[in-house]
Amino acid sequence: MFDLDAPNSIEVSNAIHQLLSGLNNRDTLDVTDIQQLKRDLSTLAQKARPGFTSHEQLTAENIIAYTFRPTVESCLEIWFGKSQQTDDEIWRRFGADVLQASQGHYDHWALSPRHPRMFLAYIILLDQFRRNMYRDSAAMYDTDDHCLTMTRQAIRNGLVDQLQLIERVFPCLVLTHSEEVSDQELCLSEWARVQVDLAQDDPLRVFEDIFRRHHDVIRKFGRFPHRNELLGRSSSPEEQVFLDDTTFRFDLPLIRNDEGTLVFQEGSADLDHADLLRGKAEFSYAGPDIALTNAEREIRARGFATVGSTNLRKYIIEREMPDVGSASREEIMAQIDKSNEAMSQLWPKITWVESFICNDKTYCVYLADSMETLHKHAYLAGMPIDATQEVQRVIDPYVS
Repeated sequence: MFDLDAPNSIEVSNAIHQLLSGLNNRDTLDVTDIQQLKRDLSTLAQKARPGFTSHEQLTAENIIAYTFRPTVESCLEIWFGKSQQTDDEIWRRFGADVLQASQGHYDHWALSPRHPRMFLAYIILLDQFRRNMYRDSAAMYDTDDHCLTMTRQAIRNGLVDQLQLIERVFPCLVLTHSEEVSDQELCLSEWARVQVDLAQDDPLRVFEDIFRRHHDVIRKFGRFPHRNELLGRSSSPEEQVFLDDTTFRFDLPLIRNDEGTLVFQEGSADLDHADLLRGKAEFSYAGPDIALTNAEREIRARGFATVGSTNLRKYIIEREMPDVGSASREEIMAQIDKSNEAMSQLWPKITWVESFICNDKTYCVYLADSMETLHKHAYLAGMPIDATQEVQRVIDPYVS
C-alpha cells in the first residue's frame, strides 16, 4: 500500500506510477489482486478530497465513544461479552459505516499520521464491529487481511504510538486475529512496548495472557481451530482435542463467575492478572473523548453542547474573500487542508460544521468553546475573521 497522506497532485501522480509499476509484467490478476487494486483506486479517489470532513470526524469519535467505557470490566464486556443486544445495537448505529469501510470507502481514515484516532475508529469498524455484526459466520473475517495491511503500515509509520495505552489494545487485537505467526509475534512485541508504561496493578495487563494464548495456538496449529467449521476446514484429531478442552478456549464469551473471577464461559482456567479485574478496576478514559453526535440536539435544547468539561457553542463566521465564488477546486481544497491542520492543534475546543461560499464572502459554521479559540484557529489557518455571531437558537420547518 502506498502512502497517500500528502495532499498535492505530485504525490497522487507518484502513487499512480507506483501502482502501475506493480502491474508490470502481470498479464493476469487473481481475485485478491483485483480486490486490492479496487481498494488502491478507491483510496486515490479519496485523495481528491484530502483530509476529513467534520461529519467523518464526528462519526469516528462516536465509534470510539461507544467502544470505550468508564471501567475496564465494562470495556471487556462490550468487547468480548458476545451479547445479542450489543450486536443488534452495533448493526443499528454503525452498520452502514461498517459496510462502507468494508468496501474501501474509509481507507483514507487509516492513512494520515496527523489523525491517529481516525485510524483507531477504522480498525474498530473492520476488526471488531464486523465480528459483532456477522457473529458465527465466515463473514466475520472478510476484511481481516486488509485491516492487517493497514495496521502493519500504521505501526511502521509510528501512527499507533500516538494512541493512548488503552487505545493500543485494538491494533494488537487486529494482529492477534491473524493466522500468521509473524503477526502474532508483532502483537506480542507491540504489547510489550505498551506494558513498559503500565503500572503493575493496571487491569490492562490481562491482555498479556490473552495475546500470548493466541500466539501459542497459531504456533502449535498454524491456524485457529475454532474457525474451521465456519470456514469449511476439517479439524485434525489434535485440533479436535483442543476444541474439546474449554480451559484454553478464547473464542467463548468472557464472563465473571460466582467467585468473581474473569473467565471464558465454560472454562475453568483463570486468566493471568485476572485478580486485577476484581472489584471496581476503574480508570478514566482520557479522551480527547469528543463524540459530538448529540451536539446539535443539545444546542437546540440548551444553547450549548457539553463535551467532557468543555461547553461548545455554535458560531457563524463571516469572511471577506474576493472572488472566492470563482475559486478553483484546488484552491478551495488547499484552504480546507490548512483549516483542518489548524483545527487538529486546537481539538477538541473547535470543530468545523460547514461553510457557504458566496461571490466575495464565505459564511462558516463552527462549534467552539469561545471566540478566542475561533480567532486562534483563524490565525493558524491564515484565514482572518471579519465578523462573528454566536447562534442563540436553531429553528427549522419541523420545529414544533
